[in-house]
Amino acid sequence: MLNKVISASSFILLTAILFEALFNPLDPVFLFFSDNPFVAVIRTLLVGGMVYFSFKKSVSGRTKKSLAVLGSMLIITGFVCLMLTPIQGTLIYNYFHYLDFLVMIEAGVIFSSVALSRAPITKISVKTA
Repeated sequence: MLNKVISASSFILLTAILFEALFNPLDPVFLFFSDNPFVAVIRTLLVGGMVYFSFKKSVSGRTKKSLAVLGSMLIITGFVCLMLTPIQGTLIYNYFHYLDFLVMIEAGVIFSSVALSRAPITKISVKTA
């Protein structure tokens, strides 16, 4: 249930930030979020995936493994980039900002949580005599 609330609220807020980036790119919120349209689309896709998998009742075994790996990679990448961002001269800060990395970490946590908590799809075989 918590996955659904977090992913739905993130989707609403980040969609509002996407439209804010399109109409008012000089807003002070973009000191922390990137106003790059490519990064905004990536953020929206991540949050859309969070919503999709959070509201899905069950996932296959292969999807669970993929979500676990994706979640782990997003968490590790988000933390590493968050630690490297304060270093002057990093090129990644030209495209991504602090809250972009926190969204990556949040998506990683949701994907990993979904992979751990969803029941696998079981195939029911009916034997006829």
